[in-house]
Amino acid sequence: MAKAAALDRAGARGLVADLLTASTLRRQAAFVVLATVPLDEPSPFLARLDEPNASLGDVIRSRRARDLIAAAFETAPEAVPGGFERALIRIGDEPLRREHLYGRLFAIIAHEPHGPKAHALRYCGPITSAIIEALDLLDPALLDPEIVKGMWSSNRARQANRVLRFLRQVCSSATPETLHTAARQAVAGSALETFARRWVERADAFPPPPFPASADVTPLTSAAQMIETGRAFNNCLKTTSKIAEVLLGYAYHYVIQHRADRDAAPTRYVVEITPLSDGRWVVGTIEAVKRGSIPSAAKAAILRRMQELGALAPTNPAGYPEAKALEATLGVYRFDPFDFHDLEAGAA
Repeated sequence: MAKAAALDRAGARGLVADLLTASTLRRQAAFVVLATVPLDEPSPFLARLDEPNASLGDVIRSRRARDLIAAAFETAPEAVPGGFERALIRIGDEPLRREHLYGRLFAIIAHEPHGPKAHALRYCGPITSAIIEALDLLDPALLDPEIVKGMWSSNRARQANRVLRFLRQVCSSATPETLHTAARQAVAGSALETFARRWVERADAFPPPPFPASADVTPLTSAAQMIETGRAFNNCLKTTSKIAEVLLGYAYHYVIQHRADRDAAPTRYVVEITPLSDGRWVVGTIEAVKRGSIPSAAKAAILRRMQELGALAPTNPAGYPEAKALEATLGVYRFDPFDFHDLEAGAA
């Protein structure tokens, strides 16, 4: 509009007022001209319209939208794709934030009419500068209208590519074909998040477990194992967020079998460990099936087993022998999932 105002002041009186009341297509056609034609050298553009002696502002006011578009992109009016005019209407009444994107939009529709970028543009809804930029930034597997419509910034497109690279690392079945099919099935609004979380549930290339498996200790090394265990224990292991925590290196989970005595059947427990900055791992939680209570002796045995493997306990019960008994009187209230002091006493 600043360029339009300059032309208005230079003699094309009423140009700004005309643009403010013009249809969306005529307004966007004017923006195409203002974005592509140098104000100080409009002669080639005017010559293409056979109006070498007219002023640029007057031509914008008087000529058809298609004529203006054709002259701006150096083509014949009949060669202007109808899809480009429809795309201009879908931009709305405001100009694109970056002038060069009008040319990029025209190139996609005119020169790649049957390509994935044009297809995504055709069905992605309102068109913005971010969406046009995203078409050139996104991995081809993500060029689907539902994914593209959620690209509200170039950073969002880069994040989508980052997510895709991650999924390819953790899912052996994540081929370009299967990823693109999944992208087509994503839903609007949170399409990227829906797409990513569905694939996380297929992850089968987990980070290596911190401690090896043994007869009574089994690391959960795939999303399928975590989902199956989460269903059996009726806990949150089956959720996408817990699976993602493992894939991102924030946690790992083990199933431990514990026998209360030699003749008893083993009872299964799930142990979560989390990493420390020095590379060691600390026990975070111990859970029974359906969040049942865990006998202190079982907790102590499981904790000792994890310590034998190399895991740490989150607190040091040897710090003060009677700490647990003194906490309440001294106003200390700490969440302790293990009651370590009691466990140490039981172990002793």
